[in-house]
Amino acid sequence: MFKYLKTKQELFFDEATKSNSVAKFRTYLKKYPNGKFIEEAKKNIEKLEKGEIIHTPFSFKKKFNLKNLVVISLSSLLVVSLFLAINFSKNIFDFVKNINNQDIANQDIANQDITNEDITNEDITNEDITNEDITNEDITNEDI
Repeated sequence: MFKYLKTKQELFFDEATKSNSVAKFRTYLKKYPNGKFIEEAKKNIEKLEKGEIIHTPFSFKKKFNLKNLVVISLSSLLVVSLFLAINFSKNIFDFVKNINNQDIANQDIANQDITNEDITNEDITNEDITNEDITNEDITNEDI
């Protein structure tokens, strides 16, 4: 008799679910940061991104801008994925994620400011400084 009317948030999430698009789910999370379907949207994003590893490994590399991704040829990836589908894709996803996290950690270490405490100063002695004798010949009449 009465039809339930959906909220804008529910309609937007339904649209994201139907489109099966990472971009739509990310837009949902930005638009509704405290929304009703946050956890489900995050799970869908993760599931879709994991699926991209098997189907489009090169776009996955480009998307996450990984520098040290192990190169696997598309044909061997497809053959192996037929036999090990879910576990294989999850393992690759976790492996690549760990590489990316390590790269970020290394960059953070490299970008840290060097403080005076990090630099050890050795005492400079007079022996380290070589003095040349100054003679009267070095002084001209113009100097006087």
